[in-house]
Amino acid sequence: MGYFSQRKKHERDYLLLNVVLITVTLLTFASFSSEGVGRFCNLLQFHFYLITFAALVYALFGKFFIHAAAALLLLIVNFGAIASAANITTNVAHDGKNNLTILYQNNVRAVEPLVVDAQKFNADIIGISLKRNPAYLPDMFGEYELVHQNDENERNFILTNKNHLRAGLIKLSPRHRASFLVFEEGDRNLVFINVDFASLRKKEEKIVFDNLAEFILAQDEPVIIAGDFGIPAWSETFKKFLAKTDLEVKNRIIMTDGKSWFNPFYIPTINLLGYRNLGLKDVDILSAHKGSYPIKFELNF
Repeated sequence: MGYFSQRKKHERDYLLLNVVLITVTLLTFASFSSEGVGRFCNLLQFHFYLITFAALVYALFGKFFIHAAAALLLLIVNFGAIASAANITTNVAHDGKNNLTILYQNNVRAVEPLVVDAQKFNADIIGISLKRNPAYLPDMFGEYELVHQNDENERNFILTNKNHLRAGLIKLSPRHRASFLVFEEGDRNLVFINVDFASLRKKEEKIVFDNLAEFILAQDEPVIIAGDFGIPAWSETFKKFLAKTDLEVKNRIIMTDGKSWFNPFYIPTINLLGYRNLGLKDVDILSAHKGSYPIKFELNF
């Protein structure tokens, strides 16, 4: 490559880094506002983190060290904002003699393939959010019992092969409900809650999360929640919910919306929550069932 070609490439790289870093900087600082554009930018904060990381690597390889320093500073800002509530690359692990395996799947069209996976992986609980209201659901799917079903044939429900103590629905708003199950494991009672807030609207956030927190705080048993929360863990509403309930996000960031194995444009909203002594050994995204991907959570405590 000739001198003038190298110079033009250098100028293009310089301009590209300037545009990317200035744009991401403005959007990052806008994300700390809770209104309008700021709230939208907050949802995209993990994507800003990824873009900044890519810019850092590009700047280092191109020997643009001032840009690399700026990218590193911006990376730290975004990392701090995300890591205050979520885990970017690792799960929260703890030692424990008790194990529990949970399968979660949203956008489900057929339950039976998920039950086959549950049997294969010895899952204890299946949290399901159907794509549409079912016309009919049997009481049993093989060894897994449907622990809750009412006359409205809710799309959100739980299957388990454990002896459960009680189960039911939590009404969180006119549009949103969550199913729950109380069961015994390791000489203690646990509460599992299955949520699907994928269609959550901004005006519903506060009432849905406040009502869910109220239910959790009324429980005497430890609580585990899995599902699509509709907003990322670092959003203001979610952080307030975690602080109020003392729950923690146990999983790394999961870049799937249930419709694809990996979606780089998806805002990660699927999480598993629990108290401090709950550990998450592993998270696996399993093979698709008619266009939707189950997630397997392996826990210990």
